[in-house]
Amino acid sequence: MKKLKKMLSLMIVFSLVLAMMSGHKIKASEPLKIEKFEVEKSEVRCGEKIKLNIEISGAHKTYTIYEEDINGTKKTIVDNSYSSSLIWTPTDPGQKTLYLEVEDMSGNIVTASKEVNVKKGIIPDINRKLEYCYATGDQYAGVDIVMCLMDYNIPDLADKNCKASVEELGDRKVITSIDNKFYYGCINFCVTDQGKIGDSAILHVTIKSKSYEDIHINYTITLKDQEEIFPDEESQPAIEGNDTLIYGQKLGELKLNSESAFFLPKGGMTYIDGTLKFENENEILPVGTQDAKYVFIPDNKEYKEYHGTVKVKIKKATPTLNDIKVGMIAYADKKTLDNVKLKTGKAVVMYDGKEKEISGNWKWKNPEQNLEVGSKKYSIIFTPDDTENYETVEGEVDVKGIAGPLKVYLKNNESIIKQLKDGDMVKEIAFVEKKINFVNEDGEKVNGTIQWEEPNKILTEGKQQVKYIFIPENKDYQSYNGTIEVLVNKEAPKIEEIKPEPIKVIKVKDENNVKVNQTTITNGITYKITKIVNKKNAEVKITNLDKKKTSITIPDYIMINGVKCKVTSIEKKALYKGKKLKKITIGKNVQIIADNAFNGCKNLKSITIKSTILKKVGKNAIKGIHKKATIKVPKKQYKQYKKLFSKKTGFKKSMKIKK
Repeated sequence: MKKLKKMLSLMIVFSLVLAMMSGHKIKASEPLKIEKFEVEKSEVRCGEKIKLNIEISGAHKTYTIYEEDINGTKKTIVDNSYSSSLIWTPTDPGQKTLYLEVEDMSGNIVTASKEVNVKKGIIPDINRKLEYCYATGDQYAGVDIVMCLMDYNIPDLADKNCKASVEELGDRKVITSIDNKFYYGCINFCVTDQGKIGDSAILHVTIKSKSYEDIHINYTITLKDQEEIFPDEESQPAIEGNDTLIYGQKLGELKLNSESAFFLPKGGMTYIDGTLKFENENEILPVGTQDAKYVFIPDNKEYKEYHGTVKVKIKKATPTLNDIKVGMIAYADKKTLDNVKLKTGKAVVMYDGKEKEISGNWKWKNPEQNLEVGSKKYSIIFTPDDTENYETVEGEVDVKGIAGPLKVYLKNNESIIKQLKDGDMVKEIAFVEKKINFVNEDGEKVNGTIQWEEPNKILTEGKQQVKYIFIPENKDYQSYNGTIEVLVNKEAPKIEEIKPEPIKVIKVKDENNVKVNQTTITNGITYKITKIVNKKNAEVKITNLDKKKTSITIPDYIMINGVKCKVTSIEKKALYKGKKLKKITIGKNVQIIADNAFNGCKNLKSITIKSTILKKVGKNAIKGIHKKATIKVPKKQYKQYKKLFSKKTGFKKSMKIKK
């Protein structure tokens, strides 16, 4: 009982203090009275913050304020308060009565009330922007509706009151599907991965509530570009281990540091997983220190590929020399190597994993060296046509020399002779078809003439053996004595008479009309045969062009002695300082324009290239031509040929390459 009295005394004191703080002077004997109970507005909306002002005189305990609707449902606004003002936020619409209840020290309750009309609240349209990568989309995209409306007290926020719709802003669908149901306060939808950058749509979300007018949330969803990435400055891509290749090896034979190179998004700190590789692992780079292109492909398509280069070294390839032959040499003790014809062998390199024969020039290392009788090795030098990518190499070849002339051998002795009659002379023998062939020790044909030993001998009926002598044109070969069998008829044959002309000497001609290294000049262009394909076809290169001409057309083919010759290359300094040339057209079969081919042709302003198989334009090939020269190339080879005409060929920025 004593404790209860003590507590009542403390409460009275506390009330007096509060009253004093609120500016009221209260006497202990003053009766309880509600001086003021004010509501800021009599018509309010749900969610609106309404100020309540309270003023109470006399000794009292704490007060309580509650609201009551027309159905008698009560809801406490504040309990056990001494404050002279507070904020009330209504949550339910309808006619409300606000009650203020205060209890005096004796337990008597004093009440005041206010009528308030609560209308539905209004939430302004909420607009949000979301971006997704066009390359990946998002199959599990979603928006958090609860978080978006966190600032509002919506008591009936649920999926049954929420409806979503899509407004596409272009021809392509951005949002492929949508789920109107709430999942942990979210609405889920799918964003396409088949769109393009800038495609957009609006996700409209409408929420119905008993406390608020329809709530509208608009999410503008836009497809953005992939995010750029960059190599980590401290972990750049590089060649791992050996960084050197031999010309002809593929770039893929080197290894990139895939395990220690890292990539980051711009401004990011998290490494991105992906694949680091060369752009073209089959690429074969030219000799020198080259930039090898690589690409980093992120596993996550939200990031762009990164393209860069690493330095690699390419060394010249060294050819291997095979099948170098020299025939037996006559009168060797009287000759030097310069008198010996060196037959072209094979220079082989490894290119793209396969053996490849390359062209070039074969010569004796010491052409003035004296030959010796017998077998001995002599040094040769092979200089590749492409000295930029291949080494010049030395080799050895066996040469067998003899003191005297060389023997010739009869290859066959089948001939068709015009019909003879009794009484004809040997010198009257004439061949319809000559098939007496002679070869040297290596099986190579030897040209020469046939003479009858007894040209005036009278032939008699029957089979006759006729002696002849074969005299080689090349004095290094011995003569050959042989016989040929002929059939002599008793009477003249019953056919149209063929009167053979007296032939004392029959010349055996070479069946091949052209030879390797044979040269010819046509229309001011000097051609040199480089390869015999067959009896009807060969290949030539251009070694010299007429400096007096202002316009030159290099043909696709030329005819030499009835052989069709393909024009495949323009050699070094073919028109060096040809100052009169203004225009040149290059044929369809040209594959190489060698070093300095047109160097110094200062008036050359138009070059038309018809070839679609051009592989090389040599160093300084067009150096010093007209500074505003135009090079016209085939449309499909434009990009490839633009690389061929690099700075080292003499190409300048003022020149143009056009299709």
